[in-house]
Amino acid sequence: MPVKTILLVEDNASDSDLFREALSRANLNHQVHVAPSGRDAVLYLYGDPAHRQRPQRPDLIVLDFRMAGLTGLQLLQMLHNVSRGERAPLPPILAFSSLEDDRRIREAYRLGLSSFIHKPAHAGRFVEMVQQMVVYWLDVNYQPRSEGTKPLRAAENLSAAELEAHPFGVGSSWDAP
Repeated sequence: MPVKTILLVEDNASDSDLFREALSRANLNHQVHVAPSGRDAVLYLYGDPAHRQRPQRPDLIVLDFRMAGLTGLQLLQMLHNVSRGERAPLPPILAFSSLEDDRRIREAYRLGLSSFIHKPAHAGRFVEMVQQMVVYWLDVNYQPRSEGTKPLRAAENLSAAELEAHPFGVGSSWDAP
């Protein structure tokens, strides 16, 4: 079975470590890239021209909704806006969060969220849920490629007009410090 890539958007280092530990315990050898902020997730997905970082396309995105700065819901809104047009469809996006706001969760589904999983406080249950969701979404669930799918384009390959309209503000406030 080929190794698949998971983008984990999580600002809590303990939760990120526990997520990786859960995969390790279950011998799920998928590659996990941790983005500790929404901004880091954007740079991972769409590239960072300032550092010649090419865009990446994970097989699964798992995000927390309760993050400082760019929240999970705001990130989902941006991904939804960018996924329209000529870019490749997004992979499944799962929210793994302690959020208990039905209005925001409904909004997330409207924006293309694949599943919302309530993050448990107990470490044992946390590990079990991570293992179950990763096995289902990467090993059981089948996601066919869309016809005519084009790969994500690096920001440096976008035209000036596309850069100006880029919802992440490439070339402005999103520039690396």
